[in-house]
Amino acid sequence: MKMKRKGITVYKNIAGNEWNEDTFKSIQYRTTDNFTKCAIAGVSKVLIEVDASKIDKNYLGVLVATSTGAYHSIQNVYSDYLQLGFRKINPSLFPNIMMSTVLSWCTRQSGAHGNSTTLLVSQKQEKEQIYEYLSMQLDSGRCNYMIAVYLNDQADGYCIWTEREETAIQRGDHIKIYF
Repeated sequence: MKMKRKGITVYKNIAGNEWNEDTFKSIQYRTTDNFTKCAIAGVSKVLIEVDASKIDKNYLGVLVATSTGAYHSIQNVYSDYLQLGFRKINPSLFPNIMMSTVLSWCTRQSGAHGNSTTLLVSQKQEKEQIYEYLSMQLDSGRCNYMIAVYLNDQADGYCIWTEREETAIQRGDHIKIYF
């Protein structure tokens, strides 16, 4: 896959314990799973890094990617059901069954109005598959900026900010890594 000078990117590692408790109201904090909290923490870190006040949110898209799909999560729910019984299981703690919940939190946090979707990727090639999707969105002109969040089943991962080179120069941002 050849992607020379199509855009720029910021790469941030995120860990499962990095969320900010002030982001959530008390009821939300108790019912939101670590997977979602970690995704929101990654989006917040990236938006601080790139100065979100200069971004047109109508052209901002969000991608939430994971290599842990619903099948894996349903196996976890079922094994907990067998061990604990049905009264001890909170389905909201298994977000991979409904990735749109994580996506909606990320789009709300970022204020994105562009193309946003979820993506199940291969664990061995997740970066290539994520960059391929981001590149498609930028090349087609659907988005000028993209935030990609990748999380595994331990709620660790990374967050990627990608934007067109022209928009970065217009914003006065010349640092980042070309891809």
